[in-house]
Amino acid sequence: MASSNTNETVESHRQGSEKLVNHFAKARANRPARKYQEFKKKYGGALHNQEATFRVVSNGFNSCCKSVILHVDLTSYLFNCGDGILRHMLENAGKWSKLEHILITSKSWRNVAGTLELNGTMAETGNRETPLCIHGPESVDCLVNVDRSVRSFARDVMGIVERHSPEQLYIDNAVTIQSILLFDCKKPTDQAAAACAYKIAFKGEKRKVNTENLVKLCVKPGPWLRDIVEHNKTVEVGGKTITPDDVLCRPGHTDVALVLECPTLNHLPDLIRKTEQLSRRNDNGEFVDILVHLTPDSVAKHPEYLEWMSQFPETTKHLMVSESVPSVGLKYAWEQQVHLNMVDDSIFPLLHPKPVEEPSVEANESTNILYLKPNSIYTLRPLSYKGLNNSQVHKGTKEAAYGYFKSMELVEQAVKDRVSLTCQVTKREYPVLTMLGSSASVNTKTRNVSGILVEIEKDSYILLDCGYGVAGQLVRLYGEEKSSDILRNLKAIFVSHGHADHHAGILGLMGKRKEALGDRVAPKLFFIFPRKLNLWYDHLNQQFPGCMENVRAVFGGFLLKDNIPPKNFKNIPSQFIFPGYFYPPEIEEMNNMLGLKSLSSFRVRHAYALSCYGIKLEHKDWKMVYTGDTMPCEEVVEAARDVDLLIHEATFGPVYEEDAKIKTHSTTHQALDIAAQSRAKFTLLTHFSSRYPRIPDCSERLMTSSNVGVACDNMILRPKDLPNTTLMSLYHVFKAIYNEHVSQSDNRVELVQLQNSGMHPEKIIKIMNKKALREEKFLSNYRKRKLSSPTRTSDDESASTSQQSAV
Repeated sequence: MASSNTNETVESHRQGSEKLVNHFAKARANRPARKYQEFKKKYGGALHNQEATFRVVSNGFNSCCKSVILHVDLTSYLFNCGDGILRHMLENAGKWSKLEHILITSKSWRNVAGTLELNGTMAETGNRETPLCIHGPESVDCLVNVDRSVRSFARDVMGIVERHSPEQLYIDNAVTIQSILLFDCKKPTDQAAAACAYKIAFKGEKRKVNTENLVKLCVKPGPWLRDIVEHNKTVEVGGKTITPDDVLCRPGHTDVALVLECPTLNHLPDLIRKTEQLSRRNDNGEFVDILVHLTPDSVAKHPEYLEWMSQFPETTKHLMVSESVPSVGLKYAWEQQVHLNMVDDSIFPLLHPKPVEEPSVEANESTNILYLKPNSIYTLRPLSYKGLNNSQVHKGTKEAAYGYFKSMELVEQAVKDRVSLTCQVTKREYPVLTMLGSSASVNTKTRNVSGILVEIEKDSYILLDCGYGVAGQLVRLYGEEKSSDILRNLKAIFVSHGHADHHAGILGLMGKRKEALGDRVAPKLFFIFPRKLNLWYDHLNQQFPGCMENVRAVFGGFLLKDNIPPKNFKNIPSQFIFPGYFYPPEIEEMNNMLGLKSLSSFRVRHAYALSCYGIKLEHKDWKMVYTGDTMPCEEVVEAARDVDLLIHEATFGPVYEEDAKIKTHSTTHQALDIAAQSRAKFTLLTHFSSRYPRIPDCSERLMTSSNVGVACDNMILRPKDLPNTTLMSLYHVFKAIYNEHVSQSDNRVELVQLQNSGMHPEKIIKIMNKKALREEKFLSNYRKRKLSSPTRTSDDESASTSQQSAV
């Protein structure tokens, strides 16, 4: 009987612990959204218009779109939403939980490829409940609409999108937005080909009470005064009619801004024709105060465009967002690569732009033309801060990245003591793996979602999965010239399943490929994907003509070992797949193009509503298997039998086995079990949960495995380099560089173990608090010792502290 009561007590404690953790997790996820939603209910959508700032999210350098975000009190407005926009917003958008509007300046692949990523991520993470409104030319919401029709599970997530027509004036409590279409002179009636400029009139600040006027009126203040101040009403007091102008100060100057993109020279004639409508305020006919240029440099430097800009007076500020200005768009990824480059410069090459010796000179505020970089902020309100602020722009120097270190000496010593291993089994040069993404589900500041580029032979590439942001990763790692050469030689793309983090970057990649090809004839590109995604890619081909040129579709099921192609396959209706059918005889041609003996697929266990596949590449000298997302299953064991390299997902740490089962993923230990059963010579773990931003949970089993590596973004791996990716080789370096992240990972493991033990939640909290206090005391003593050390200056210390707080 006592044993039964004890079991019930343990079970109740475990349930209470789970509720406690879930409560705080939900609170963290919804805190920003909840705060702003409560404010909006209280103040009716505007907090007296006290704040108005333009902030550059990305400037178009390294393949991303030109994008700015406007913060006005409790609402934010994002202009353009390109591929991989979420990572840029995590770093450069400030309070993006307030985002309610996306305004597209032209319907190009560069500007709309991230709408699906942003909308889905914000909805799934609980960052908003209100509809996301998309403004712009015709069909700018095409990606969200097709995703809702193709994927049944997306209806609930993607159903909170509204479309605002450019013909209508948009008015809310903070701004009034007028859309002005700029038509292509060769397509004067085609709205889809038109660009859209946005004239934004800001509401005035809250008018204050003029006490002198109140005394002159000889009336006693009362509740009637609130009606005038808050609601701008005319009231009757003591037989007198009192208007707002009788008791309030005169309204101040309200700014008007114009956000403009002239995408091609064909749009320039209509821009010049509509100069009066674009450049003048609607209230008094004066010129606009701010003009944000998202125009490509090829057009912005044209003599006619420069002449059009000269018509504005010097009081109009021109904010130029230029892609020709080298800039560090993703600070955390750039700095991490600088850190890891110290460890091994061949595996972790520096990202573009390369570090400079001295930071570039900032724009001169005395001129009315200002060039902006990512994280540049132009403040309109409050007036005391009005102007350009570049304090948060990254300097692009190695010293700025080294400011993150608590002790440079400790890092240098860890790098020196690192165990460097060399593969003695083979001296092969190929295959060469480029890890373009190793995160699960969503992008983080240091990891992109799935994407692995495999160079099978010289100038013969296949891409394994293509999550959003992969094209930008490629350009940041290799630069414009080399990445364009890779895209021209891309022979095949494999998509494992239909989740957006594995395929939603296709539009950005194919758009970049089309740009790289220029006037060249597009070479044949084989596209291997689950059959259920055919409508998605057919839609992309219709909405963005030319992106899918000379693509051959291969359904993943056709490459199964036991597959028998249907006899009537050539008679599939034309609307079933985009032009460029795949016929079974072309399988041999695909293998010859890639330089492989065979390319086969196998089914994996993940997301039962979808068709999910892994892929096996067999070369005359080596074999490689990529699993995609999967639970542990016999199919992977059989496919990976005695392969040279197994790339296996490891979303969760070993203590999260139940979560992995629910979400049909694998833990690190389950991946190691599969590797042992299949006798794979080397295993590379990837697809880590966002709870592991730098390094996965470091269990003793993983740290002592000499043939299991851990993937990081922007790694370039040759066969001889694989042993140098093991935690046996890298752990102590990570511990020295990212001590706080490793400690958080260890604390998370301990917390889950305490929960599983059945301990009471209050006791768990006491234990974790004591540990936190010990760590804080240690850090405090450490800082005191470092401050008294003569090896570093106070400037270095302040830079390090600010960098840590930012992370």
